[in-house]
Amino acid sequence: MTAVATVLVIRTQLWLTHYPQLGGHGLHIAHLLWGGMFMAIAIGHALIYANPGSKMPVAVIGGVGFGFFIDELGKFITENNDYFFTPAAALIYLVFVTIFLIIRAQARKQPLRPEERTANAYLAIAGAATNDLNERERYLALQLVRNNGDDPLTTHAAAILEEIKGRPTPPPNIFERFGTAVRKGFYRVVDKPAFPRAFVWLLLVIAVITVLANLELVFSFVTDRPGDEHPNFVNIASIVSSTLSAILIWIGAVEYARGNGEQACRRFELALLIAIFVTSTFGFIESQFGAVFGLGVNIALFAMTRLLARRLATRAAEAASAEPASPVS
Repeated sequence: MTAVATVLVIRTQLWLTHYPQLGGHGLHIAHLLWGGMFMAIAIGHALIYANPGSKMPVAVIGGVGFGFFIDELGKFITENNDYFFTPAAALIYLVFVTIFLIIRAQARKQPLRPEERTANAYLAIAGAATNDLNERERYLALQLVRNNGDDPLTTHAAAILEEIKGRPTPPPNIFERFGTAVRKGFYRVVDKPAFPRAFVWLLLVIAVITVLANLELVFSFVTDRPGDEHPNFVNIASIVSSTLSAILIWIGAVEYARGNGEQACRRFELALLIAIFVTSTFGFIESQFGAVFGLGVNIALFAMTRLLARRLATRAAEAASAEPASPVS
């Protein structure tokens, strides 16, 4: 997140200040160098401080450094060091998407093995030695080694975690409070009786606008453009992917009208995932960082779709449990 925010801040700041250059007299101090400095600081911090509490500073400082670094990607894949290389924004977006998918794949791996659970418990104990372990973290570490076998290291870690006391759990920071407030706001909106129908209509309107925009683009290629200009691969791929998303939204709306809300949400999720991971990539090629707004809208719609799916599943389960049992003959 810090890397993404850094790229957006840098691009916005440069645009507002008309792309100034630090240096002069034949020198240009590229902000890639600042990225290297921040990443070096993060590596040094990770090597010097072994306590678990150093993870957050390392992540933030390293993320800022990576943002400074990746922002200048265009300079290093072009012969003329072109910072404004058109596909650079899409390539930067793909880098972040790849990192996200790798992290998700790692998070979804099989449960921790017993030795991994024990190792994590000892990391928590190391945090207690530097007063970086709070009560909530101590409790979670203790759950890792409870019923984790009779290995001497495991029983020893459990005994230590039972005896020590962590510092009081700190209150949520500003980012956690903001995230909680956003989630609660989403839940309040999703829980309104009129929301599901209104949300489906919103997605339908977006789908219709998308199809009309694609038709207008194709028509302009046929009639308004000179004969030597033709739609390129990016134009065609963007049209195809956005049209596919619109078709899936339409199918989902039909499913919802038939009373199958959970199946409809699965269609909506697939449509929005195509928009986020495919259409947005071509959007970054066509409109550079102007595609960030559309990406943000699609991510918000995807989050609301996931919440709606959970709510519908919960209501279906409650309705099923409330039904009286059939009499046994």
